[in-house]
This record gives sequence, structure tokens and C-alpha cells, in this order.
Amino acid sequence: MNKLLYFLLALGITFSTNISLADDEMAEYTKAVEKTQKDLINATQRQQMITTPEAKEAAAQVQDVTGGNKMDQEAIYKLASQVLGEVKGNDSAALKEALANAQKDPQKFLQTLSPELQKQIRELAGRIEDRQKKP
Repeated sequence: MNKLLYFLLALGITFSTNISLADDEMAEYTKAVEKTQKDLINATQRQQMITTPEAKEAAAQVQDVTGGNKMDQEAIYKLASQVLGEVKGNDSAALKEALANAQKDPQKFLQTLSPELQKQIRELAGRIEDRQKKP
């Protein structure tokens, strides 16, 4: 569970570079967050985002964590998009601070998410962990 939560946070940080490049004017920031969220859940757009070494490493970790299971991969990107939406704050500095705090205490961070998102993260973590235990 903690591994998946750390991973979701890392994805959010890795793919939030588009956001931090946006002007902190609220409208521009909101557009950048929404675009990043949409790009995370669209396989074609997501591939275009995977250009930096950090993004390539994050994508490889998604592959590794899921054992190549495409449904779980898509679920991870969808959850990362939803987490990003819930922690975005009002500007890129608030987003960075929220993600930094989340890295310090993932369990506390998890509790700040909506109950539905917490449930989805736990369910996905359970499925992945169960699959990894099977020979």
C-alpha cells in the first residue's frame, strides 16, 4: 500500500512539470493542471509527456509495479490524475508543498484525500500486491 502511494506521488511530481511551467495566474494554472490530468489518462498524450529521464523512469516503474498488466497501469495513471486534482491548491507552489508534505507522511496524506479516492487506492494496491504474491 505504501509503495503504491509513494508511486502515485512520484507520478504526480514527475508529470507536474507542465504545471510548474504555467504562469501562476489562477486561470493559467487551472488550465495546466486540467491538461496534465487529461494527459495522464490518455495513453497517446501520456506518451508525448514521457520525454525527460524522470518521466521515463516513472513510466518504467508503472510497468514494473503492475507486472505489465495494462488495466492496472491505466488505473495507476487515472488515480495519479485524480490525486493531482485533489491536491492542486491555488498555485504551483501550493501543489509542490502538498506533494512534498505527502512524501514526508504518505499515510497522513492519504487521509486528506476523498474517501472514494482512498478506497480506490487501497483496492488497487491490494490487487497489485495479491498478484505479486502469486507464483
